[in-house]
Amino acid sequence: MANLKSTAKKLQTAILHTGLVIKLNTFQIYSKEHQRMISIYALSTPALQRTKSGGWRDKDYEILRSVSVVEVVQCLNDIWQQVRK
Repeated sequence: MANLKSTAKKLQTAILHTGLVIKLNTFQIYSKEHQRMISIYALSTPALQRTKSGGWRDKDYEILRSVSVVEVVQCLNDIWQQVRK
C-alpha cells in the first residue's frame, strides 16, 4: 500500500508540472458493517463556479471518491496520459 501511495504522489506531482492541480484528500469513517475505521480517498481539482451575486469563486470539483488506492492511482494515471500529450 505504501508503494501505491508513493506512486499516487509521483503522478500527482507530474500532473502538477503540466499546470493542472489535482488534490488528493484522505479521511476516515467508521463502518458499522466492518466494525472498523475505513479510509476514503478523494481526488478533486479547483474549478471556477458562478455565485448567486454574479461573481466567480473557486470550488473543488470532485473527480473520484473511493476506498481503493488502486482506483486512485488508475485515475491519476488516466489523467496523466491525457495531459502529457
